[in-house]
Amino acid sequence: MVPELRFKEFEGEWTEKYLGNCIDLLTDYHANGSYERLKENVELLEEENYAVIIRTTNFEKKDFQKNLLYIDENAFNFLKKSKVYPDDIIINKIANAGATYLMPDLNRPVSLAMNLFLLRIKKEHSARYIYTQIKTKEHLLRALASGTGTKTITKQDVRNFEINIPTLKEQQKIASFLSAVDKKIQQLSRRKELLEQYKKGLMQELFFGKLRFKDENGGDYPDWEEKKLGNIVTLLKDGSHGSHKDVPDGKYYLLSAKNIRNGQINIDDDDRKISEADFNAIYKNYSLKENDILLTIVGTIGRLAIYKGEKNISFQRSVAFFRFENVYSNYMFQLMNGNAFQKELENRKVVSAQPGIYLGDLAKISLNIPHFEEQQKIANFLSTIDTKIESVNQQITQTQTFKKGLLQKMFV
Repeated sequence: MVPELRFKEFEGEWTEKYLGNCIDLLTDYHANGSYERLKENVELLEEENYAVIIRTTNFEKKDFQKNLLYIDENAFNFLKKSKVYPDDIIINKIANAGATYLMPDLNRPVSLAMNLFLLRIKKEHSARYIYTQIKTKEHLLRALASGTGTKTITKQDVRNFEINIPTLKEQQKIASFLSAVDKKIQQLSRRKELLEQYKKGLMQELFFGKLRFKDENGGDYPDWEEKKLGNIVTLLKDGSHGSHKDVPDGKYYLLSAKNIRNGQINIDDDDRKISEADFNAIYKNYSLKENDILLTIVGTIGRLAIYKGEKNISFQRSVAFFRFENVYSNYMFQLMNGNAFQKELENRKVVSAQPGIYLGDLAKISLNIPHFEEQQKIANFLSTIDTKIESVNQQITQTQTFKKGLLQKMFV
């Protein structure tokens, strides 16, 4: 096999090998003894202790600092056959079987939890390269899972999994390059996280009046006024409660809460479409205007977007619309995204088959409203941070796409 993309200093075909031929160790928790012996010698502890017992949830949540379980030194030594070291490869045996992870360095003793395989790669191979190979072909490993009910993969499935192996030097070059790409993604993700934390802290200060803007002359703006949401809107309505016939080749969309994501209205080609007559009937008594605020009120409650004049879209009852009088829409968008408003939604939601919140309950929510000019300054200030966050988010997406393209040309 010759990859479509490789570093120019390398040539020749890669060798196809069974994964079993590349590993020194393939083990699991139960290799340490019988169920009775394990129960007798191993107690999982929530309080920090000698060693971490690493679980699937730590990898899935990328959480290696919190939500950890521990074992004492005696238990760690009893589980001597499944000690985990940095760059060991971990594979789910059961539930999401085949999902593959690379063990990071936690700078402390680590032992393997149940329902996982541990693979230690031979020194003549790069563990990070082989992990990347498995991860790229993870769908093939998952496909080996079998069984009625809960599907599992076996040690033999793992050993017989086929991978392509270049020289160690080329493995190391590929692994090093991909590690650099991963590091960039981590740095960007961390930058995004810090910006979000910074904005969250500012919102707390701004919306509780602890941090105030000055007017053009350096003077104070008037005190804020507490008002009910229902008293500052000229439109408070939700989407259609009616039943509508689908028109797959139509041009009028009937959207729902799922289309409100990341502060925007997201429209996909396969979204539901309805007839022009139904569309016009929905808007018989009102129409959406630019800068109306959209809020999801059924199912996933609390996601927001600002209507920018998108054509031919209507909504189901899972989305509510707000039009404000003498209140800056962007300010309301930021305020309603804040913790205090979101907590109000949480407290007022009605939980049934699908959680929801009534328009009447929304109207009762009290808000602190500053002078219009101060609203603009607050909203514009927070919007600049949103722009920075979105810019970093786009860089993350671009880098992830770049990496995906590399992997497809190298390994698929």
